[in-house]
Amino acid sequence: NETPVQKAAKRRKLHEQAKEDEDLKKKLEVVDEEDDDVFIEATPIGRKLVNVVRLKVEEKSKMSLELLRFTRQQL
Repeated sequence: NETPVQKAAKRRKLHEQAKEDEDLKKKLEVVDEEDDDVFIEATPIGRKLVNVVRLKVEEKSKMSLELLRFTRQQL
């Protein structure tokens, strides 16, 4: 069993994670262009379908640079 302090810390951590995810969504936009050669394959966790999308980074930030590094590692 968790103590109230541990529960509060866990709740705070989840809230911070959700806020970071929301910030990332604001910085990214899915763009559908047939003549573009920059693609990543995204695999949803719940099912094994391949989606081909292009991510357009609206502004440079630490989070967007980390995302670009991550996608390059996956290729």
